[in-house]
Amino acid sequence: MRMNSCITVYKNYDQEKDNEKQVTIVGRRWFERYNGNTYHSAFVYVSTELYAQVNFAYGYGSQYEQTGLEILQEIGYYKITGEHFSNGYSKDFDQLITDIRSGKILSVVSDVKRKKDLIS
Repeated sequence: MRMNSCITVYKNYDQEKDNEKQVTIVGRRWFERYNGNTYHSAFVYVSTELYAQVNFAYGYGSQYEQTGLEILQEIGYYKITGEHFSNGYSKDFDQLITDIRSGKILSVVSDVKRKKDLIS
């Protein structure tokens, strides 16, 4: 296990061995009422095995998918290109959204009531 930023990696993605397995991004969101902020956690599974996770990050809506992209890049599923379209939209994130829409990657999210439920 190694830490890069706030990503905890348990296993790297092997293109040859893991190619036909289902990749899933699981997000959990928590709304902190006092300050009005939303936080999330993100977990990446290949089949049913947890490959990496981020326990606590700021962001609302589908931000957990962006965090999922960073995890997938960290474990070697995607390469980091850093390229953008002329309107500034990330080509890396566009690839993730394309893969989610096509069913290649499954993305699920749930809203939790307590901060500690982000990682439990």
